Amino acid sequence: MGWLMVNTLNQAVDVEDINFNKIGKINVGEAYGSFGQHTSPQYLKIRFRNSSGSVQTGYLFADWGGAAGDVDTPWTNLHVGTVTLKDYSTLNNVTHKIYNVRRSTNIYKPDGTTIIDTISAGGQVAMMSSYAGESGTSNPDWMLIHYYKKTSSSAWQSILGSVSEFNLYHGFVPIGLNHGSTKSTLSVYGNW
Repeated sequence: MGWLMVNTLNQAVDVEDINFNKIGKINVGEAYGSFGQHTSPQYLKIRFRNSSGSVQTGYLFADWGGAAGDVDTPWTNLHVGTVTLKDYSTLNNVTHKIYNVRRSTNIYKPDGTTIIDTISAGGQVAMMSSYAGESGTSNPDWMLIHYYKKTSSSAWQSILGSVSEFNLYHGFVPIGLNHGSTKSTLSVYGNW
């Protein structure tokens, strides 16, 4: 799995290719997906939106040693609210973190190709707190979710209740790096 991140370092940070050549930057408040490391352990392997508007892979130096903010702040605590919903893998009620949906967004099965449903603009997604901010390995800019609201006025619907597979408890939604990388441009966003 990967992690959704935001640069809260109060300065832009360069993104490099595997040979340490600059290929872009992550500005303050920009989101990206992290899904591994470079051979140098202080570098995260990321998917980000470059200055041309394309989504690409690069490497980000992530050890800023106590500077104000952090270049790799996870979305874990950047949610817009919480709700208590059932964890169908344990049948317990647990806290889920909520994120907003700005534009029509597909929900995918873990295979990354099969569409489960579509969320309209104004809908929301939720995942168990212990998974908040996690993303896919193949698609590190896709958020792992357990529940969704198709519209702002609809009820929460579980991924399990939306598919015919008994053990499928989660799906993925693209956060929308193809539209932008800031809170005001992403398809799925939190509170930062």
